[in-house]
Amino acid sequence: MAKRVKIPVNRLQRFSDRYSKRKINIRNKRKYYLIVCEGTKTEPNYFEALKDDLPKGV
Repeated sequence: MAKRVKIPVNRLQRFSDRYSKRKINIRNKRKYYLIVCEGTKTEPNYFEALKDDLPKGV
């Protein structure tokens, strides 16, 4: 059986404060994507497949 280690209360409070103050989902969503490519044969296939996978209206 594993040995239990007692963690001091001040450490528990310090770690809980750090994570409770952390902001969640503060980044803005991207409104556009820039896709740069050189090919002329395969890239249209990639874009058609991407267009089919995206929801309508995007």
